[in-house]
Amino acid sequence: MHISFVNCPSFPTDQLVRLELDPESISRSPEYPTPDVINGLLNSGSDILVAKLDELPLAQNEDTWNIAAILPRTSQNLQVTSSIWDEDALFWLPRAIDVYAPSESTWQQIAGQRPDLERQPVENRATARILNDDDNESFQGESRKIHIKELVPPAGSHVKALICKKVNISLRKKLMQVHDQETAVLTNIERSIKKSLERSDILTAAFCIKDKHGRYHLASVGIKAGHLKHHFSIQSSWAGLAEGAITALEESLGGID
Repeated sequence: MHISFVNCPSFPTDQLVRLELDPESISRSPEYPTPDVINGLLNSGSDILVAKLDELPLAQNEDTWNIAAILPRTSQNLQVTSSIWDEDALFWLPRAIDVYAPSESTWQQIAGQRPDLERQPVENRATARILNDDDNESFQGESRKIHIKELVPPAGSHVKALICKKVNISLRKKLMQVHDQETAVLTNIERSIKKSLERSDILTAAFCIKDKHGRYHLASVGIKAGHLKHHFSIQSSWAGLAEGAITALEESLGGID
């Protein structure tokens, strides 16, 4: 059994061992998980791919591969890591410093609220970084979490997906034993907003959580031509939650060229 981690940190594979999927070898691919990369790895000896859900294509290639399992979400916030701080500034970042933020939706939210900040495309040259918690482990400096109402994470953030070939039915059945259905419901809401609104050229970020009382909290933001529109909602069920956000954001931004 060969496992490839695609542009993401590794994680303990004890769950897979308990499923009698003890990895004989593990590799790491620095490439972004595009359909071509996924197909290439699966066709060159990888049995299971582990990737960040927020980086995966919205449409799966149903003829060759699919997402066999979603693992539990590991965090609820984006995180800013920096070597210098301004306690009175939004995101605690001093004026005009350079920031690394690989997600376009994250950067557009930052630029809309802090136009003085500069985007640094090279990670190791940045004064500050804004990433998921598990992507910030190797960066030197203090880290602080940003509330989702200030900066909405990309759809599917903080979640790992397990991918395998569609024809490998026995493996798909085994991986379903580590599938987290609640996380799947939440991320389906987020990704459906992204998929629907990208047809209207609206860039989005969406994040949904379920509290201890069973209520669903959805934070979403639409971005088009420099305009930002936020939408927050709470419901006792997930039914219609994504559709409400899609309608609100499309009505606010759909007419902007």
